[in-house]
Amino acid sequence: MLLGASGSIGTQTIDVVLQHPDEFSLVGISVGHRIDILKEILEKIFVPHVCVCEEKDMQELSSLYPDIHFYFGDEGLITLAKMKEYDLLVNALVGFVGFLPTLHAIQTSHHIALANKETLVVGGELIDKAIKEYGVSLYPIDSEHSAIFQALQGNAHKEIKRLIITASGGSFRNRTREELKDVTVEQALAHPNWAMGAKITIDSADMMNKGFEVIEAHYLFDIDYDRIDVVMHPESVIHSMVEYVDHSVMAQLGAPDMRLPIQYALTWPHRYPLDLEKPLDLTEVATLHFCSKPDFERFPLLALAYEAGKKGGNLPAVMNAANEVANAAFRNKQISFLQIEDIVIRAVHTVAYQAVNTVQDLIDADRWGRDFAYQQIQGVKPMTAVLFIVLLSIIVTIHEFGHFLVAKAFGVYCFEFSIGMGPALFTRKGKETKFSIRALPIGGYVAMAGETEGDEAYPDVKVPEGRRITDQKPWKKICIMLAGVAMNFLLAWVSSLCSC
Repeated sequence: MLLGASGSIGTQTIDVVLQHPDEFSLVGISVGHRIDILKEILEKIFVPHVCVCEEKDMQELSSLYPDIHFYFGDEGLITLAKMKEYDLLVNALVGFVGFLPTLHAIQTSHHIALANKETLVVGGELIDKAIKEYGVSLYPIDSEHSAIFQALQGNAHKEIKRLIITASGGSFRNRTREELKDVTVEQALAHPNWAMGAKITIDSADMMNKGFEVIEAHYLFDIDYDRIDVVMHPESVIHSMVEYVDHSVMAQLGAPDMRLPIQYALTWPHRYPLDLEKPLDLTEVATLHFCSKPDFERFPLLALAYEAGKKGGNLPAVMNAANEVANAAFRNKQISFLQIEDIVIRAVHTVAYQAVNTVQDLIDADRWGRDFAYQQIQGVKPMTAVLFIVLLSIIVTIHEFGHFLVAKAFGVYCFEFSIGMGPALFTRKGKETKFSIRALPIGGYVAMAGETEGDEAYPDVKVPEGRRITDQKPWKKICIMLAGVAMNFLLAWVSSLCSC
């Protein structure tokens, strides 16, 4: 079962499957909106179950391919994941959408080949628990984790000293932070070594991707964060390393081609022939370079990933959600490259820490992170400010109307009841009280006899004896004072009933 078939990992997975038609068969695939790529896939290989994003696409495709069962949306992904007809789920989805299908596949006793980083970054605690409960295996597809997985073969876990994850440094590895202020989307997408999807290429440029890989490695290999290091390696030939307690270092080398780790995840513990366009030739590479550990000030999102991973709870989910939104906003040219960092860091440092015990906890954290990022990107919209003023005006007006009603009920003389402030747009004189609507919609007021403001505004009005607020008994004064608050409580109660 292949989820995310139209993306970079998905298309390369299909290429691996086609290279070994006697070993593999595709039971089902999913694509998002790239229906053209889906049609190309279906021309090469028959797939009995297909999920797309939109219902309208499902209906159109059902008529074109009557022998195929089509599904759509998140529910369609879960339906594929829970099917009994397959052995291994390849999750190549991008983003938090990949978490639930992984969890459902595990809960229906399927092994997982994982390329979806967010599954472990966001829900590593829940996934780790589920894997142990259902006794399934999780095979990494990420080149770095596949390298570690390969370097661990034949060695005991207790013999591991540390994991060393290599990082190319991405599109801007040689630029200072000052030089990053005005970089373009096109520049960020020009990765020097790898051909990847747009989101992960941006994540590579700001090292968020490497931070995700640190968190993934923690869960995949059960290693503390203090024993996971990142080393800059510009050539991307050594994909990662394992140092053992005797200081031997085992490394996996290969061409920067994702089909190699994909195939190893599909064939473990065996190795099959693989047709690569350009296999690794060390004589051509000649020299390999390693730099010091990445500077956390230069790459603050890498530092943030260590921080969020160590603290756990809802922080990794918030970090991932905010990053998904900020990354997309940069690709859509809504924000600058460095603003990605600002938004993600602010989200993690703003949210209140909460433990994650359920899937709903993750969904809530994801929603919070996205909402926060959207607010940071969009700012306070003018319509939001207008709405706030209108709501405030309604609340204040109802508050003042409460004073007015009770004051009139006790016989207090009211000079004026006004909606709004400033110059009068409309006035109407009642028997005693003047009712007015004013130009500035910021609340309202009631002018009562016996109040300084009312007496000063209407000095010529003769107020009958005993009808000033100052003439009233103390309990009546208290009732008049509390009437505004009572009306606001009444408004809140009515609003709650309407929302239900």
